[in-house]
Amino acid sequence: MLRGRGSRLVSAAACAVATSVLVAGCSDPEPPPNPSPAPPANAEPAGACSDVLDGRDADVVAAAQDASFEVLTAAISQDTPAEDDLAAWSDALAEGLDQLDAEIEALRGVSDEEAWETVLAPLEERASTYEERIALAEGSWPVDDSDDLAAPAETAGLTEALEELDLVGRDCETLLGDPGPNPEFSDFVVAVAGVCSVVVERRSELGFQDLLGRSLEIVLAVRDGEPVQATDDDLAAVRALRDEWSETVDDLALVDEDAPDPAAWAEATQLAQDRLDAYTQRLAALESGDRALIVAAFDPGVLGVPGWPWDALGLAQRDCRSVEA
Repeated sequence: MLRGRGSRLVSAAACAVATSVLVAGCSDPEPPPNPSPAPPANAEPAGACSDVLDGRDADVVAAAQDASFEVLTAAISQDTPAEDDLAAWSDALAEGLDQLDAEIEALRGVSDEEAWETVLAPLEERASTYEERIALAEGSWPVDDSDDLAAPAETAGLTEALEELDLVGRDCETLLGDPGPNPEFSDFVVAVAGVCSVVVERRSELGFQDLLGRSLEIVLAVRDGEPVQATDDDLAAVRALRDEWSETVDDLALVDEDAPDPAAWAEATQLAQDRLDAYTQRLAALESGDRALIVAAFDPGVLGVPGWPWDALGLAQRDCRSVEA
């Protein structure tokens, strides 16, 4: 997944260069390029979490969670399960534990921030739980002491840690809960989740929320019957929103994998196109200065009710949920 911008090489053949620094006074047919902006501080951990969720095997997760529940239920009820059941539960838990351990290892060195340890803690606790349940399944039955077997994973401080790392609404927030892509539609989920990550990061750098706020001020003025005289900042904000939605439409159009719900995917892509059309109309209205066109374009009902059909597409817990509509 591309998360940065490439740099452009500039030739200065006419200049004598002793080092990598251009000698003052040499003429260059074009100025040197501006340096590429540094990636946001949260880009690496956010990308690592996305990679983990992309590669997670949903069947392994489901089997391990089911086995964990079965072992717990049998222990609490003082049952003695069949040997075949115990062996199957142990195998499923072991496979789930192997996957968890690999994910934790992949994430562990991504950030040296203390808050990052808090983000990983729930995964580590689930791994410990699976180890305990494997030991139960392979131990003596009925279980003598089932106290504390149902203790949930500790998530204290997780919200604060995510806020500190600027990862709220990103894939790192759902490491514990997202089971991974539906194996049948894994290519689609991974592709669209990747697009959503790019869009979220681009909008963060753009200041998308501030742009929406300025557009909303015009909507409120229209609603209240106030005169609208667009400033240069108003025009720039609406133009930036138009351009961003144009990029989002183009990004989504690159996805050519089979969707789990074709109708929902058509709805998602149409929603993006509708937003592009609306902001194109709004920009044209502001540029015209025509009161009637502005009122029509900025009517509060023009955009409709925002809402992506991510649930039906298996993307409700991915970065897609943070792509505002």
